[in-house]
Amino acid sequence: MDVELKAVSMVSTDLLQRIQQTWEASTKLKSIIQDKMQDPSQHPHYFLSQGKLTRKEKLVVEDNAELRIELIKLYHSSATEGHFGTHATYHRIASLLY
Repeated sequence: MDVELKAVSMVSTDLLQRIQQTWEASTKLKSIIQDKMQDPSQHPHYFLSQGKLTRKEKLVVEDNAELRIELIKLYHSSATEGHFGTHATYHRIASLLY
């Protein structure tokens, strides 16, 4: 998935590991991942590939305020993304992360 790869390339390895750790801490997401590993046809809106959980071709990010703030800062002030303001930053994140 091209979109998934773009999202992951924007996120550092450490940050990706933290995102994955929130999946393990989430009862819902942990269950989805376990179900997908046993039967990929379960939870058809989610995809599990190379250890990355996606939905609607976007990397899934658990509802974790600290992690979300860090992602906003990353996308808002990224050297490759530039500084485009709150509205543009929100839409950029929403296009890549679920």
